Amino acid sequence: MSINDLTIIGAPPPRLGAAFSVIADLHETFAEYAPGLTPGISKRSCVLSSLTVRDFLRLAGFDAEVRPCMFMAEAWDIFGEVQHTLGVGTPDWREGKIKRRRMGEVDGWRGHLVCILPAERWVIDTTLFQARRPTWPHLPGMFALPINPAPKVYRGMDALATLHANETNGDRLRLTWLDQRRNRYWETVPDAAFVRRSGVVRRMLASLGP
Repeated sequence: MSINDLTIIGAPPPRLGAAFSVIADLHETFAEYAPGLTPGISKRSCVLSSLTVRDFLRLAGFDAEVRPCMFMAEAWDIFGEVQHTLGVGTPDWREGKIKRRRMGEVDGWRGHLVCILPAERWVIDTTLFQARRPTWPHLPGMFALPINPAPKVYRGMDALATLHANETNGDRLRLTWLDQRRNRYWETVPDAAFVRRSGVVRRMLASLGP
């Protein structure tokens, strides 16, 4: 099921489904209720968007939290040959090699942030627009999908969620969210400030209603 740019994998309970309907308008709400920010920043800043979703869900009565991860997309052709790969974040957190000094580099925080609902076992990623490529133009910009029902290890890391799909050209696509909960340097970036998302959170809560 898709609502605007949000693709929902599975069937959420009604109360959570109503919250997803509000989250589907996240970036439009930022455009209208956070005019002081750089236009379109919510689609690029996983810290800003994931914290907004977390705050909204908490105020709506859910036990929500944010989780650092590494997002990976991989495509194979019909012969099983890898055609394209993409990663958002870095695998170096397996060895704890990332240093705080990297926060000052041009490429910013080396990670990816999502919102999770541990009790309901859902992952919500609202900033995959950056992962779109000509090779997979139909990749949704936002996902809500279940946490893997059983522990899975992929490339030496715990796979928080995994999705398999088929592209229109016949390629097979695998999307993986790899858990990197120790990568917490996102807490120091400017987009973590509540003032940047407060108006949007209030509007989303009003849109949800009683």
